[in-house]
Amino acid sequence: TGFQADIVDQVQSHALDFGIVPMDPKQDDLIFEPLIDEEMIVVASKPLANLIEHQGWDHISGIQEIGFGSRCVYHTEGLKLLSEMGLPAGSHSNGFASTELVRQVVTCGLGVALVPKISMAQELAQGSVVPLPMPRKITFAHGIVRHKKRVLNTPSKVFYREIVEYFSNASAP
Repeated sequence: TGFQADIVDQVQSHALDFGIVPMDPKQDDLIFEPLIDEEMIVVASKPLANLIEHQGWDHISGIQEIGFGSRCVYHTEGLKLLSEMGLPAGSHSNGFASTELVRQVVTCGLGVALVPKISMAQELAQGSVVPLPMPRKITFAHGIVRHKKRVLNTPSKVFYREIVEYFSNASAP
């Protein structure tokens, strides 16, 4: 577990055999194999979404971006996207350590978040959160990353193949 930069650093330093990251790190010494495209959505509680829709971003004070903090690629991309959507510059953002906390804080109406759609499936189905219209579609190609020069031991080879095979079968029609 960890943030993309941490995982990439550990793979590059050979502290990890491989890792799963939300996007291609585009490093010459690494091999990146895409596993799954993750659709991202911006969500808010239904009451907050209604206020944004009827009053606009500029007329609502205190809206914050909820995420995992500035080291997270979701959070960073979320700030860019929310700025495009009209969130005033300089708005507060808040980082939490778990998806569950992000879900709860957004559901309570304390802010908006860019999250994988699958992570909010239950809340979307219940109507406790709603997706906000986005100016562009965002997907992250999660994948497995390993060092080009790393020789995997047998258990690591088996596990690596199992992960790749699992996602290959999951995305097959």
